[in-house]
Amino acid sequence: MHTSLREHASWELRDGGLTYRELAARIPDMSTSVLTDRLRELRAAALAEHERGTGYRLSSHGRDLVALLEPLREWAAQCREPASDPP
Repeated sequence: MHTSLREHASWELRDGGLTYRELAARIPDMSTSVLTDRLRELRAAALAEHERGTGYRLSSHGRDLVALLEPLREWAAQCREPASDPP
C-alpha cells in the first residue's frame, strides 16, 4: 500500500487539533474505517489524544515526533525537485 505523509492523520494534526470530520475532509482518499484505525493506533501509541467536543490533537510525544520528521520531509521534497544542469 502506497502511503505518504499527507495520508497520515498524525501529519494532519501537526498544526493543532481537528475533529474527526475535519480530518476526514483533509484526507479524502483515506476511508473512514482506515482513519478510525489510524486514530486508534495513534492513541494507543500515546502520539495523539482525543478530547470530547474538541477532537484529536497530538500529544507531547506526537509533537516531538513530527518535529523530528519535518527535516526529513523537507529533504524528501528537495529530492523530488528536478536536478539543475551542472555548471
